[in-house]
Amino acid sequence: MDEGKHSRRTFLTHSAGLGAVALAACGARGEQETAAGKDRLRCGVIGVGKRGGALLQTLLELDTVRVVAVADTYDVWRNRAVAWCRQKDSAVADYVEFDRMLRREKLDAAFIATPAHILAPAALEALRRRCAVYIERPMALSWEPAKAIRDTARERKAVVQVGTQRRSTDLYMQAREILASGRLGSLALVQVNHYEGGQALDRDSLPKEATEESVHWPLFVRDTTDYPFDPLRYFHWSHFEEYSGGLNGGLLADHLDACHFLARLGMPMRVLSTGTLTKFADGRTCPDTVNTLAEYAGGLQFSYTASLTNGQFGIEERYICTQGALHIRNMQEMTIYRDDIEENVRSNGPNTRAHVENFIAAVRTGSTPATAVEDGFHVAACCDMAVMSVQAGTSVTWDSANEQVVV
Repeated sequence: MDEGKHSRRTFLTHSAGLGAVALAACGARGEQETAAGKDRLRCGVIGVGKRGGALLQTLLELDTVRVVAVADTYDVWRNRAVAWCRQKDSAVADYVEFDRMLRREKLDAAFIATPAHILAPAALEALRRRCAVYIERPMALSWEPAKAIRDTARERKAVVQVGTQRRSTDLYMQAREILASGRLGSLALVQVNHYEGGQALDRDSLPKEATEESVHWPLFVRDTTDYPFDPLRYFHWSHFEEYSGGLNGGLLADHLDACHFLARLGMPMRVLSTGTLTKFADGRTCPDTVNTLAEYAGGLQFSYTASLTNGQFGIEERYICTQGALHIRNMQEMTIYRDDIEENVRSNGPNTRAHVENFIAAVRTGSTPATAVEDGFHVAACCDMAVMSVQAGTSVTWDSANEQVVV
């Protein structure tokens, strides 16, 4: 664990400095086209695997954007993405290196869905190129580059949307209105349970086409620990601490941002987390079971328990108030409790398309999107605090005066 922790912090120091780099000239490719002269936004997609592929498919359904370029280090995914794009526009370009794409293409917006350790470098490069940015969660692996993204976006007045799409989902928007109305009294406690039946990492199930050359391994490793080529790390990066916060990363970010949205919260004062490898002894370095507690000014507590050992109970989010409660199940059903009354509400679940369209509208108007860069900064910093708490074995606090984490 120490080696991974060291490489992770080294990466953070490198990433945090990127925000100070001077603005470079826009690339030559497509310079004759400007957003002002075209109806559709010129977009590039960085990372077209499982999540990025889904984002790309959403973009290709829209007539308000034109996907002009894609970038991915895995040849198979990149070629698949190009084939999708060329069914709509034969002129799409493809790149192995995202920074080369951002240098050469004149883009209005970049959609970034890479492994977590690459999100911040890609976002900072896109912001330096004057692109609006749609970025997956958490928007950085640690608080320093998350802060650099926020500061750079502020400086350049750039539109940044973080991909926590619950803010664009009807069920959560209704829950936010209910809490704000005061009908349930004051919010006292938020409890989240996220259970999944995880699978052991299996080398035999990895793509046979994946070689050191076809995944461009050095571009994936970047400045983390320089391991020899390991396809297990590449395709299951979310289970390795050099590239992910594990259960205290993307999943925590989803639930925490939902809490911040519903309860109108900012940065917590303190985070305490424990994590263990309870079930899987397959080489992964991120815990398969975590318990995380965040404490906010005013006394509100956010409690998160997540495990990959058994998916029996699914996903539950409980908002406990002084005169009632909200119980959200699997992001699709909500029960509202007040006195002896129970009201049930159903939804189709998180709405990626609505979140993307909200971002596109914000880019066109210069308005603030649903999950703004400040929201993303708060969540990314809190996720990092949870990871640091597990590693340090103690609570981690947020120094709001100096905007920094204290262990």
